[in-house]
Amino acid sequence: MELSSEGDVLYANKACQRLFGYSLEELTELNLVELIPGNFLQAGDPLYQDFMQNYSADRIFESASLTAFRKDGEVFFAAIGVSEVSDSGNIIITINESARLKSAEQNLVELNKKFMVATEAAGIGIWEFDFETGELQWDEQMHRLYGVLERDFKGTYEEWVSRLHPDDLGPTEAMFNYSVEQQTKFDTSFRITTPTGEEKYLKAYGHVIYDEKNTPLQAIGVNYDLTDRYTAQKRLIESTEENAMLAKLAQETDNAVILTDAHQNITWVNRSFEKISGYSYEEVIGKKPGVFLQGDRSDKKVVERMSSAVRNGHGFNEELINYHKDGNPYWLRINCQPLYGDGKLTGFMALETDITEQKEAEIKITNLNRLQKAVLDSANLMLISTDIDFNIKTFNRCAQELLEYDEAEAVGKLNLADFFDPQDLMYGAQKLGRNLDSVFEPDITSFLNKAKQTGSAEQEWQLLTKRQRAFPAMLSITPIEDDSDNVEGYLAIARDISQLKLMEAEKQRNQDLMETTGTMAKLGGLGTQSQNQRAILVQRSVSHSRDPSWAKNRSQRRYLLLRARSQTYYSTCHRRRYCRW
Repeated sequence: MELSSEGDVLYANKACQRLFGYSLEELTELNLVELIPGNFLQAGDPLYQDFMQNYSADRIFESASLTAFRKDGEVFFAAIGVSEVSDSGNIIITINESARLKSAEQNLVELNKKFMVATEAAGIGIWEFDFETGELQWDEQMHRLYGVLERDFKGTYEEWVSRLHPDDLGPTEAMFNYSVEQQTKFDTSFRITTPTGEEKYLKAYGHVIYDEKNTPLQAIGVNYDLTDRYTAQKRLIESTEENAMLAKLAQETDNAVILTDAHQNITWVNRSFEKISGYSYEEVIGKKPGVFLQGDRSDKKVVERMSSAVRNGHGFNEELINYHKDGNPYWLRINCQPLYGDGKLTGFMALETDITEQKEAEIKITNLNRLQKAVLDSANLMLISTDIDFNIKTFNRCAQELLEYDEAEAVGKLNLADFFDPQDLMYGAQKLGRNLDSVFEPDITSFLNKAKQTGSAEQEWQLLTKRQRAFPAMLSITPIEDDSDNVEGYLAIARDISQLKLMEAEKQRNQDLMETTGTMAKLGGLGTQSQNQRAILVQRSVSHSRDPSWAKNRSQRRYLLLRARSQTYYSTCHRRRYCRW
């Protein structure tokens, strides 16, 4: 029971109301002397301090029993304990019926222990505020909640307000003032900021004690931490919103979505799965996807990789042929990830994308590339494509045979300039410079200037094989342009003209022989036998020049040609001597 300094009852708890048989409203209209006559001394009494000492709250079980009266007039004996609660002079009286003092003592001790454990476990802090002095008192748990050491706490209303979150300051003060003015319970929640910057959510309960004139005297209440609860609620709301969004996304996406349990049995599929596979939701629930979706054309190695991954609780990314309900195959790109709950595998989620059109296009491109490669390889021309820097990108079979490089050795490793004879490059640059009236460096770029200016360039070159064997080739280079007419590479086409060069050489040699024979005929004076012999020799030379085996025997060819020239020289000299003689 709380009393004013004059002994007026300001507040009485339920136990006190039951003890005296009065309601709270009735008790607050009474003075202690009406309940326990002749025992209360006011603060101004000379014996007041003796009264406070004799009936101290910590000596309640040692005090004498006092006569008290219930509402119905019944007399009972009570023991009281008195303590001041504020500078205002208000006191708190604890009243116990004497017959129950011993058992009450034990109960009180136990209750205090339980109360201390409960408040500490629940994180409940108790506060008191004196309206007259402005003093604010916190217990130990309040200091823990606010992160303020007791020595640093100023014990004022302003100290508490300064800890409120700026966004909650106005509403919280308004609620407290409303409770005081309307004499209602103070029940609210707010955020605080600790000295270390930590943000907490607190719940506050309290009630205000008034005097007989309804002037607020004291507010008593509790705070406890709601941070974990608010954080959990926030996460739950965010999770709910996220799950709703994901559920909508999963339902509306064009990709098929499959959820399974830990044993790969289907628990849910979206509408896109039904559309892509042809199976309804009801038809697939509880089944394993591979049982009814895979078929003869499903790659066994891919299926085994997928099975191994899920057996070990891992995800996978694969491309696989599945089968529609009507039996038609289709391509899927499958992204499967494991799902965990409380650290345990709970199932799998697979996102499947229909890539049938893409795979068919890839197959067509692959077939076209194979056809193109076959065409290029069947050509009796060297076909070499390069990038803008002449690094080789493609290298057909004919190029491999003539240049003696494998495709793997050339593509991405060699440059077109690697096949040119350096001396021939210098000669070509000089020749091209004369044709274009310019000066060019002795490298392949000089040859390409013509291709850039005219759209193509063709010229005879000496090309070098892997074994540094040179052979003549007619080479043309054409720029390859993109859609914006920018040069992105070059196409080099070359043919081996070794045989052609041999034929031209033989033709020239035959022509030289015929011219020599004509010259000798004009000189005259040759005997019939000598003339016939020369004709036979020339005929044999021409005949042998057409014989491939003879063409390869350079020693024999030189011998016959020298013999023909010697005979011509001898005959000429003989005729001149005969004429002079």
